[in-house]
Amino acid sequence: MPNYFIAPALLFILLTTSCTSNPVSLSQSEKSEIERFTFLPEETPGLIYNGYVYSLKESSSEPNYRYQRTVLGKGYKDIFSHITYSLDGEVVLAQIAETDQDYKLRHFKSIDRLSGINATMRYIHDNKLEFAVHKGELTKITHENPSLPLVAGPTLFGFILKNWDDLKSGLTIPFAFVLIERGETMRFEAKYGESNNEFDTIIIQTKNPFIRLLVAPMKIVFAKDTRQPIRYIGRVPVMLQKNDSLTAFDARVEYHYPSSQAYR
Repeated sequence: MPNYFIAPALLFILLTTSCTSNPVSLSQSEKSEIERFTFLPEETPGLIYNGYVYSLKESSSEPNYRYQRTVLGKGYKDIFSHITYSLDGEVVLAQIAETDQDYKLRHFKSIDRLSGINATMRYIHDNKLEFAVHKGELTKITHENPSLPLVAGPTLFGFILKNWDDLKSGLTIPFAFVLIERGETMRFEAKYGESNNEFDTIIIQTKNPFIRLLVAPMKIVFAKDTRQPIRYIGRVPVMLQKNDSLTAFDARVEYHYPSSQAYR
């Protein structure tokens, strides 16, 4: 019989916890799943971009992490992965999202080797979600019936692009963002921000007034001519490891695309 635990109420936003000096080991099935997406050469069609993550509180010219976005299509569904690497090339976080042909999120998995949390989200009925959050021998199972469009990290930019015309017209678009390691969703809103001849900016913010006091709005900068995301500023899913602690942090992420690669 598994043990059940309650994740900290603000795990995604505020988590600071003890950690080991090395990332948690992967199971063989986790290794096999991640290997489909890792260390892809620049010319690989499924590699969309490399993202370089810089802490906003540090002035180093070296990024804290690098992550790759890849897309594997199967006709009736797409699989999007965000694989984050330490600077020495070791996988520290893997997030894999699966959507249907209408870009509706159907399955989401996160393997966090720093925190040791392995979490999944799936539909068990038409509109009923099941979250399974594992840490060591502890497991938390939760359920939810979201009424808003469901969005995860690997599908966020695509969701924005799908609603681009409405955002440009001034509408605010609400959505349920998956906080996978908490085993729940939280309502966020997207709205059109500032613009110039080169860039368009989208602002993302939670409706929760308490978290608004603690976490700055997220900003996504798109190139006006290509609509490629080129920069993100805000909270990131990977945590910052300092000595023996992990801390959630805000970062600037710069995206570098292989030549002629379109965002998807």
